[in-house]
Amino acid sequence: MLEDMVTFNPKNISSLVIKKGICDWAFAKELPETLEGYQLFINPQQPVKINNGSYIIIDYVDFTHASDVTIYYNMYRDEFFGEARIHSIPDVTYDFDSNELVELQEKLEKYLVPRMREARQAADAAAHEGEA
Repeated sequence: MLEDMVTFNPKNISSLVIKKGICDWAFAKELPETLEGYQLFINPQQPVKINNGSYIIIDYVDFTHASDVTIYYNMYRDEFFGEARIHSIPDVTYDFDSNELVELQEKLEKYLVPRMREARQAADAAAHEGEA
């Protein structure tokens, strides 16, 4: 059990996530390892189960600013959604709300980089406020 918590085990992925095609999503292979100063920490090929029936399928993290942009899939609602965390404080966005991977891909192509830039600017502004 502890080993499954430390390393990815595909046997622990819900059949709903597998049926949705998340782990085999071709677009996942196109996600860059780094983007706009963020590092790809969680990718769709190895989603991470969290609470309330959700999986983190994409997580780009900026560890120096304690910030990230995360895309989730909720099995119970059968939908994708996203949020940012800026200095660990959640910042909701509806830009990524989707029901299918094709729709999510279109929204990622359109909104991911602008959302990262927006989160970075907010993190930088918050850091400067803390210095004052």
